[in-house]
Amino acid sequence: MAGLGHRLRNLPTSAKRLKLWIFLGVFLIILLALGPWIDLVLGMLKGVWTVFLAPILESEVGRFVFVNALGLGILWFLYLRFRERGRRLMGSWALDRFLSGLLHLSSGRYRRAARSFESVVRVGRWVDLKTASPVYPEVLADSRIKLALCYREMGEVDRAMKSLELLKVRDLSPARKKDHAEAKAFVYALSGELMEETVDREIVNALETDGGNRRLLRLKRDRAEQVGDLPAAIDAQRRILKAGAKSERPPERTHLAGLHARNALRLLTGGRAEDAMAEVARSRGMDPTLVVPNLVAGDIALHREDRRGAVREWARTPSLPSLERIRKLLQDGELSSHGDLEFLAEAFPRSGLLLVLAEDFLRRDELRLARNCIAKHDEVATPNRHSAHLMAAILRAEGDEQGAERMEWTALKGFLGADRSADSVGPERSLR
Repeated sequence: MAGLGHRLRNLPTSAKRLKLWIFLGVFLIILLALGPWIDLVLGMLKGVWTVFLAPILESEVGRFVFVNALGLGILWFLYLRFRERGRRLMGSWALDRFLSGLLHLSSGRYRRAARSFESVVRVGRWVDLKTASPVYPEVLADSRIKLALCYREMGEVDRAMKSLELLKVRDLSPARKKDHAEAKAFVYALSGELMEETVDREIVNALETDGGNRRLLRLKRDRAEQVGDLPAAIDAQRRILKAGAKSERPPERTHLAGLHARNALRLLTGGRAEDAMAEVARSRGMDPTLVVPNLVAGDIALHREDRRGAVREWARTPSLPSLERIRKLLQDGELSSHGDLEFLAEAFPRSGLLLVLAEDFLRRDELRLARNCIAKHDEVATPNRHSAHLMAAILRAEGDEQGAERMEWTALKGFLGADRSADSVGPERSLR
């Protein structure tokens, strides 16, 4: 009894030792309960070894099959164990290649960008990048779209179309659907083998997906301009102007003004002078500095046999086409009276127009009026070689040969280097 009391006093008192003893006790109880079953399992394993494995391992072929099966089993176990980590690793690598492709694409290095996006596509054939790249699940779809853009820039239209056709559009997000529609429209427009109706339908479909896309609207506008469909071009340009930022509106307004002017010329050619004048008014409202609306307005006035009105419109903006139109009227005798010519000189004292009038007065031997035009020209503009030669011709016609030679010499000096702008003979203003 004394020994038993000693053992009871030495039992573990800490909670940690108590848990250990409880665990060992439970384990021993389980072993005692499962003893017969363990013997049964060991007997079965021994039978399998004796009946199946031992005969197989005794032969060379059997050992070969067993070793290969064991190796495949180990590989399959490792695959199941590490496949998620490998997929994440491949997804990270694909995302890195995608970002590298974006960098090359933004720098205009399309071939390098294409190689990067092709790497992503190759990985996507073996790995589901939607789950392997949780940071950007659409990396594969976006890579195919960007790859098509690279092929398009490199002129490989067939490869671009194939890259887009491999995408399942129904599985794309709304943003990627817009990108896909835009890329497809531009690739189709670049292809020379598709019918124009097919290309136009693809552009319309893309605009239905993304109606405010200015790149698509510009594509539609440019194609409409190429085929002469100016109303469609004007409609597209209005949508571009509406969708653009304030900083981009001035050049877009100028382009729209030019389209209205061209449409006015088209309407005038078709005999619709009133509609043409309305288009001219729209063009001037968009950009009053354009020359073309003034030219068309003058053509409309001439169509109505209003010669003074035509010249008034042409003289609004000094330009070579407007001066050529006025020169033609003068040569054809359409502005024959001195009143018409003096009206022009007084109402529109522009340098180019004054020189044209001086030439016409000189041809008519109206030397006083020609001299007045040259004098007014030198008041409103810097004397140039053209005005000096005209003044020399006037002096020669008046019989002042020495004065004509001095004027020609002055013009020659200006041509040789006083001013290199090819418009002026120098700072001297005493040519007349």
